[in-house]
Amino acid sequence: MATIIEPRFLASLSREQIIDGLGEIIKLGLVKDRSILTLLKKVHVDTLVASTQLLPLLKKAIAAKAFYVKADPSEVGLRKILNAGHTIGHALELKYKIPHGRAVLIGLRKELSVCEELGLTPPAVRAQYEALLHSLGIHLEDNLAIDWQSVLHDKKVAGDHIVLPVIKKPGEAKLVSIKLASLKHHLVTS
Repeated sequence: MATIIEPRFLASLSREQIIDGLGEIIKLGLVKDRSILTLLKKVHVDTLVASTQLLPLLKKAIAAKAFYVKADPSEVGLRKILNAGHTIGHALELKYKIPHGRAVLIGLRKELSVCEELGLTPPAVRAQYEALLHSLGIHLEDNLAIDWQSVLHDKKVAGDHIVLPVIKKPGEAKLVSIKLASLKHHLVTS
């Protein structure tokens, strides 16, 4: 099996499609490889495709994802870390019909905020995330209500808990079991 990268294809994408792709790339930087975030600080959405940072960025993102897929092909454990931002992101994607990557970016913001309130993620992580979005030229909706029923159907829900990927610091994440009641409380009040 091989991964083929053809960066010239990206020149045909719209700005919004590039942002959607960045949703997954930024997530990989947050959960596994902080050097991805360092590379992203050197570009802007409007200049990314022509940037010399593009190919190294794509290679690092593919390697980060491959690490989890190879370590956990059936997604029964460690690979669930790749779902950072997806619990909230999927709920927003379904409710508002917004593209997956943008939903993941918004989901990351909300999940970082909740994990910060729960004392699981330091405030600096969310601040760095927001600064990165700003430097990239990505503006996200802030006023989207989360459909709790969609959250309850998330594949990481087990009984009255959900296993969430929690970002400890840029490039390092772990899975944490959180009571659904606690998650709901922080989502409703945030």
